[in-house]
Amino acid sequence: MRKSVFQTLIVTIILGIASALPSCAQFQPPSNRTATEMSTIIANVDVIQDRLLPDDQPDRRIPPRQRSRLLPPNEAETQTLSDSLGLSFEQKHLIKTAYEKFIDAVADVAAKERMTSQDLMDAYCDPASRVAQRRYNNFLLLRDNRIILAAQLGFWRSIRNALTPDQLSVGQPFALRPTADDKRGSLVIPVTLDAPASIVTPLISKGPFTSLIVDARGLGIDRAMSPRILLPDGTELYRGEAASPDFAIESGIVSYTTQWETAKANGRAGDNPLVVRAIARADTVDKSDVVLSQEDAKRVLDEDTKTKFLKHFKVIFIID
Repeated sequence: MRKSVFQTLIVTIILGIASALPSCAQFQPPSNRTATEMSTIIANVDVIQDRLLPDDQPDRRIPPRQRSRLLPPNEAETQTLSDSLGLSFEQKHLIKTAYEKFIDAVADVAAKERMTSQDLMDAYCDPASRVAQRRYNNFLLLRDNRIILAAQLGFWRSIRNALTPDQLSVGQPFALRPTADDKRGSLVIPVTLDAPASIVTPLISKGPFTSLIVDARGLGIDRAMSPRILLPDGTELYRGEAASPDFAIESGIVSYTTQWETAKANGRAGDNPLVVRAIARADTVDKSDVVLSQEDAKRVLDEDTKTKFLKHFKVIFIID
C-alpha cells in the first residue's frame, strides 16, 4: 500500500514538472521575424542588453513588445535562420541546447510563482492579460520581466558566440552614425510590426508611385516638426530640408496618421502610394526618426527619381 502511494506521488510530481515545461510551439512573438531581423539581434545582443537592462536603472519596466520580440525563434524561424546563415549541424544543435536553457529558466520562475509556464509567458508578453491582473503585482511582474529577459538574451548570446564573423555580418549595424550637423543618438531594437503584410507594396508593383507611406507602428514614434528617414548606418534618406518654415509649420514635412485607411485617404497619398515598413527608430530626444532597411531605402530612392514624391513632401507616417 505504501509503495503504491509512493509511486503515485512520484508520478504526480513528474507530471507536474512536465506540465510546467512549454513545447516548442509556445512562447511565440506576435509575428514571424525575418532572418535579417534575427541576425541583427544576434550581432547586437550586448547593446540590446545595455538598453533593456541598464545597471543604473534596475527597476526600469521593459515594454511588452520589446520583450516578446526577443523570444527564441519558433521552428519556422529557426529554419529560416539556419538557411540564411548556412548553419552547421553543430550550430543547429547549439540553438536547440540554448532553447532548452531558456525553457528551464521559464519553468523555474513559473514554479516559484506557482503558475504554469504558459500562464507566466502570457503575463510576461501581455501585462494587461487576465492572468497578469489576477496573479501579479507590479513588483513580481517587474522582477520576472528581468529574469526571463536575461534568459532570452542568454539564448541569443549563446548563438552569437558560435557563429563565424561572416555569419555575424548578416545582421544590420545597431548603432547609427550621427551626421556632422546633428549629434543624435543610436538605434532602438529592430522589430517586426504587427501591421497586416498586405498593406506593404509588393516588389512586383512597379509604379509610378505618388507618395511614400511608412508604417512605423510599434516603434514609439512621436510627432515632430522635422522627422527624418534614415538608413541603418545613419545616412539620411529624407529630412525635408527644402521646405519653407511656413510650410513646415502649417503642413509639416510629414503627415501623421494612426490608421492605414486614413493614410491612403490622405490628400498626400495620391492614387498609388509606395508603402514600406520601418525596421526601427533612432534613439533621439524627440523620438521622431524612422529607419528603413537597405532594400526599402534603395527602392524609395529609385522610385523617387520618377515622380519626386520626396521633393514634394508626399510622405506619410503611420504611428501608434
